[in-house]
Amino acid sequence: MVLLVEEICSLLEYHADRDKVVSLVSYALKLWGATTKSPPLLTASVRIAGARATLRLFDDAAALRAMIRYGFGKQVSKMAPTRSRGEKRGQLWTEEGLKAAMNAVQRG
Repeated sequence: MVLLVEEICSLLEYHADRDKVVSLVSYALKLWGATTKSPPLLTASVRIAGARATLRLFDDAAALRAMIRYGFGKQVSKMAPTRSRGEKRGQLWTEEGLKAAMNAVQRG
């Protein structure tokens, strides 16, 4: 039993794994509810899917915060800006680069 709890905790430790588990549980409940025609299972599936979508909104906020902290300005490449000597932090992002980064974050 202790090993099972340890395995579950290690699986849920990282966001990517947590997202996969929540998605798997949602789809498993949906399949189980549909095959057994059980409305409570289908309701649970919908609620878990909603919780997953809500949790993913927090990822967008964290990514936006990281981009804001990094800064805006002259961009060296489309998605992977690097600083050269003499450039200050925050002088690398252009509006086009920021839009490309936001699109990449939204696509996951």
